[in-house]
Amino acid sequence: MTGLRRAGGVIFNDNDYYIINNIHYTLAISGGFDDSINITTTDYQEELLPNSAIIHSTYDVYGFGLVTIKITVTSPKVGEVTETMKGFQIGPYTISKPYFLAWY
Repeated sequence: MTGLRRAGGVIFNDNDYYIINNIHYTLAISGGFDDSINITTTDYQEELLPNSAIIHSTYDVYGFGLVTIKITVTSPKVGEVTETMKGFQIGPYTISKPYFLAWY
């Protein structure tokens, strides 16, 4: 999910039956007018139940200009999924699509 005062993503297990285990994910936000925005956060979740989601976001973004938001999710059962989108940063505000989804 991206939007005002926060930038991030939603990781969704759209399967009706299978639990996804050992999920590692990285959120990276970079760019800005002078390339001064460079934030990377990582996290881990042991399992993601069927039809459930993980929301990962940060308040740490500050700058001005075009930004690239990238989320990479890996799991032994599913492999690696990467999604990228563009946004615009105005001070602490990130303007982009309302939701950034990495679907399994």
